[in-house]
Amino acid sequence: MTRDRIVAILQARTGSQRLPAKVLMPIGERSMLERVVERIERLRTIDDFIIATSVSEHDDTVAQICAAEGWNCFRGPEQDVLERHLRAAQAMQASHIVRIGADCPLFSWQQADRVIAQHVASGSDYAHNMTAWGSGMPLGTGVEVMTLDALGMAWTCGLDPAHREHVTQYIHDHRQRFTIEMLRAPEELDRPGYRLTVDTIEDLHLLRTIHERVAPEDGIVDLREAVLLLDEDEALSRTNRDSERRAG
Repeated sequence: MTRDRIVAILQARTGSQRLPAKVLMPIGERSMLERVVERIERLRTIDDFIIATSVSEHDDTVAQICAAEGWNCFRGPEQDVLERHLRAAQAMQASHIVRIGADCPLFSWQQADRVIAQHVASGSDYAHNMTAWGSGMPLGTGVEVMTLDALGMAWTCGLDPAHREHVTQYIHDHRQRFTIEMLRAPEELDRPGYRLTVDTIEDLHLLRTIHERVAPEDGIVDLREAVLLLDEDEALSRTNRDSERRAG
C-alpha cells in the first residue's frame, strides 16, 4: 500500500485589492513569497509543496519566480480558489493538503508540524490552529490541514460564492459532515490579538520592523521571538491593530 502523500499548497497571487502585488514586496533581502517558502522548507512532516497561483497575466511574475527557483507551480482560476486548490492537490497526487497563505510570512513551522502530525495520527478530515476559529495563535500564523477527500467534498458541495473563494469555508459551515480537530496555541504563542498577516501597508511595516529587530543571520524569524518582541514593545504591537481582521 502506498504511503499517504502530504503536500503543502501555498496560495499566492498578485491581485490583492488593498495591497497589490504584496507577495512580491520585500521583507529584508527577500520577497514575502520567498519568506513563506523558506518556512515551508523547514517543515518536517510534508513530502513536497506547490505554489497555487492564477491564470491571470498579472500572476505571470509568480510563475516566473517559481520556474527560476525550481518550485512546483500550478495555475488555476483566479476567483475560484477552491477549484485551484483541488487541481493543484491532484497534480501533486496529494493525500493530505497543508494550506498556507503567501501573506503569512511568520507562520509557525513548528506548530504546523504539530497540527499535521496530529491530523495524520487521529485520522481527522480537517485539522487547524487558525486564529479565526479559536486557536489563540497570532493572526496569520496558523495552518489548515485536510484530506483530499474533504477538499473534494467541499469542491463538490460548496456551490456558494463564499465557498469557492474561501477554500475551507464549506467545511466550517457543515461541521457535522467532517471530523475536525483544533490545536490550541501553546502558552507562549497564545496571542490572538497580535496581527501578523499582511493585508495593508501597516501590516507590512510591522513585519519589516520585526524582521529588522529579531531576524537571525539566516533571516528566518522564529515566531516565538516575534511574540516576545511584541510583548516587550506595546507600541509596536499596536502598529496595525486597526487593520481589518481576516482569518489566519
